[in-house]
Amino acid sequence: HNSNALKRPIQPELYPLNENIQCFGSHIALPSSVFQHSKASGSMAKQVSDLIVLCSGGRAVPDWCQFLSSHCPFLFPLQLRKSFFRIKSVPMTRILSQHQQTPERQTAVTKYRIDRDQILASAHKIFEMDLNGSLHIEFKDEPGIGSGPTREFFTLFSEEIQVASLDLWLASESKPTVKVGEKEFVFHEEGLFPKPVATWSADYKRINQICSHFRLLGKFIAKALIDDQLANISLSLPFIKILLGNTLDMRDLCKLRPCTGAIILELASTWREHVANNADPQKFLFRGASVENMELTFCTSDGSLKEGGEEIDLTVNNLEDYLDATLEFFFGAGIEKQVAAFKEGFEAFLPLERLTLFSPEELTQVICGEDEKPWNKEDLKSNFALEHPVPSARIIDFLFSVLEELSSDQQKLFLRFLTSCSKLPIGGFASMHPRCTVSAKHSALPDLECPIANTCFYKLYLPEYSSKEKLKEKLMEAMNGTDFKFDRS
Repeated sequence: HNSNALKRPIQPELYPLNENIQCFGSHIALPSSVFQHSKASGSMAKQVSDLIVLCSGGRAVPDWCQFLSSHCPFLFPLQLRKSFFRIKSVPMTRILSQHQQTPERQTAVTKYRIDRDQILASAHKIFEMDLNGSLHIEFKDEPGIGSGPTREFFTLFSEEIQVASLDLWLASESKPTVKVGEKEFVFHEEGLFPKPVATWSADYKRINQICSHFRLLGKFIAKALIDDQLANISLSLPFIKILLGNTLDMRDLCKLRPCTGAIILELASTWREHVANNADPQKFLFRGASVENMELTFCTSDGSLKEGGEEIDLTVNNLEDYLDATLEFFFGAGIEKQVAAFKEGFEAFLPLERLTLFSPEELTQVICGEDEKPWNKEDLKSNFALEHPVPSARIIDFLFSVLEELSSDQQKLFLRFLTSCSKLPIGGFASMHPRCTVSAKHSALPDLECPIANTCFYKLYLPEYSSKEKLKEKLMEAMNGTDFKFDRS
């Protein structure tokens, strides 16, 4: 048979099957690129770069583009779908200026000068406004202007929304918080997921406060997508799935609560296998013991699964109810108000349905940036440009050798120093605009001076250090500087 003729009609059926195989961690799952359609991708690429389409704000896109991108997004590469998303979501004047690679003109710009120590309070005021134009932030008592301070605002907000005292997020079972300076931040290995709230016992004022923060976060994420900013926040895959309308199950609970989830998943599997075999429910045993001997109630370390749950003992007669109540608490009623508030905030700027262009894994990268991976010296060389005054070849070699050796945490510090954001966009350094550049910094005593970064244009200025070790020492000193302020220079 003609392989192409066979491939086309079965792609929509095979792709979700392949996704399910990946969920079980099978090595036989195919890479997503196998399902991409080169001809359809080529046709869409022409559409998203067509001036008529751009001038129409995406309204002149043919119906087939909209239909296929919504129903079969896997047919197109991620970067192409991201471009399609932007022409449908970003103001026409901004799209045209980016297409022509010229500065934005006649485009509304919303400027705010805020206090660095009052990020959340300032964000609440900013996002109450009608932000049609691109957001430009300046900090009080800091002369720096441009895109650098704006990226810094997005980074600082991403940090502040994770402060443990806000009590918004589900924390890790093993390491609930991380202390940075004087602040404690919520930590979870899988990323952030809303902390379930027992609505029948919680203070309504507290619930409204929590929802206010999630509504603000929804606005923030939408605005970041429109302005092509990275939200420097690690949202968990289960949370992204819920936002896309996917149903979560016990496997997702195991990611968020590995210890508790593993036991409940095993309990559910054993019980349903027992029922499927038409065995006597009263003779059900879990790990050789009766359910009653487990001495569990309808209450977990995260809260009561239902009203009065701490007084309800788990028995074989209410086991099914217990399993349902667990999922409802973590993925249903326990978080529905927070999720609804997030969606409400997001849709104040963008229709949520536009996110269906991306899979949950892809959307995590679109919002939060590329997954961390080691840096390669040769890749760094090809993606950094040299600008006058050009540093010596010796210094450039020192720099890329040092960057290649950085740990994951040190990479984040370097990116924060150079760009005001500790994440790279999809595609890494190669997709950064403008391109990262390195210039020489003339100095009479170079070994005493630190490098300087221009965060607006991703420029690094390096003195002529005497050795690789001295360059690393001074770069680390600059990266770890605690008094991070913006200067007009």
